[in-house]
Amino acid sequence: MKKILLINPWIYDFSAFDLWLKPIGLLYISSFLEKRGFRISYLDCLDRYHNALNEERSKSVNRKYGTGRFHAEVVEKPDTIKSIPRRFKRFGIPYSIVRKELRKEKDADVILITSVMTYWYQGVFEMIKLLRKEIPDAKIILGGIYPTLLTEHALKESGADVVIPGLDFYPLLRELGDNEEKGFMPEEFFNTFSPAYHLYERLPYVSMLTSLGCPFHCTYCVSNLLVKRFFTLSHEKILDEFDVYVKKLKVKDIAFCDDALLYNSEKHFLPLFEEVIKRKYSVRFHTPNGINARFITKDVAEILYKCNFKTIRIGLESCQGDFQKVTGGKVTNEEISIAVSNLAAAGIPKENIGIYIMAGREDEKIDDVIKTLRFVMHLGTKVFVSEYSPVPGSIDWKRVENFKRLDPIWQNNSIAFLKNGWTFEEMQKVKDIKNQINRTD
Repeated sequence: MKKILLINPWIYDFSAFDLWLKPIGLLYISSFLEKRGFRISYLDCLDRYHNALNEERSKSVNRKYGTGRFHAEVVEKPDTIKSIPRRFKRFGIPYSIVRKELRKEKDADVILITSVMTYWYQGVFEMIKLLRKEIPDAKIILGGIYPTLLTEHALKESGADVVIPGLDFYPLLRELGDNEEKGFMPEEFFNTFSPAYHLYERLPYVSMLTSLGCPFHCTYCVSNLLVKRFFTLSHEKILDEFDVYVKKLKVKDIAFCDDALLYNSEKHFLPLFEEVIKRKYSVRFHTPNGINARFITKDVAEILYKCNFKTIRIGLESCQGDFQKVTGGKVTNEEISIAVSNLAAAGIPKENIGIYIMAGREDEKIDDVIKTLRFVMHLGTKVFVSEYSPVPGSIDWKRVENFKRLDPIWQNNSIAFLKNGWTFEEMQKVKDIKNQINRTD
């Protein structure tokens, strides 16, 4: 049977932080391929606990609840962003160590590489170049979010032998020589397999899904493009995963990557986590992707508290009513206020609650963002600024002709605002106000 090496490549960026960042899609595929009998090997270049890293380095980058800083090496900036006055880095396991690890995989027949942000493509390209040197005879297959959103760019520039966009697993089986007549539909696939976390040597946390897709259609998001239809996973399967993570793998922190964790909560979230309470798991839960304030009722807030949710993030984006309506009507100021009140009444400390707001859009100026910052300040929670960048395929993307002509690296949220009429000074002012709020809440 063929040996398949699965790789999560480095991040090339100005900054990066391990906020429960795991390649969930690649781990699902690993489990799927294992069960079909393929020999599997796995390399996550963003694994801060990899055995090849010395103990001192591992300890020095740890933060709260299993999060932490990646090892970073300064690299030369691409020509298109040479003028940006910030250092560009490769985040993850050092290049020299990755090279040594790859030399142990000379017998790999096929290499699967995943990808996330479109503007992180450089990590993908550098990995493919290295693989051509170290394992020249292997077929390289690229998948993930980047080739799904920028398929032509990936086909033309990546150097991969095969590019597979989307969630259709039949093309992957075909490339691996598996004669399966049909692939899995996403709902069947994700209800059948679980992320292969056993492939990690050390694991302080896991990231997981209880649902895929999103019932909302925010103009700045592509969740509906990546997963065509919203669906939840079976409670039995989710609880089985909890048992594995907590009892077998002994993790202390679980982060949810759902885009709509609380949607239809009476049928999904509430009964699921009422069972979690009965099982008395010794674990902390986190929602780094953000949850919808509209669904944080008193009952939901009480369950969040009883289940030990320590990191609660809520998406607001802007307190401007017109902005909220134009971008999809996901939430209102009143719903945000009620949600925070419900969480506080349930016993959740406000320092555990954070509200995401957006800055750097061409249709919102700094004064608008400052108004939103002040709105959050009065709520007494923490605030987190998401620097806006248009995502290929989103509704917003249709009106940003300037970005379509630029190298995808300009989709990086650290610099995209420069193409929207914002300055570094304006963005820094927003961050300074954000830091003041978070110090005094």
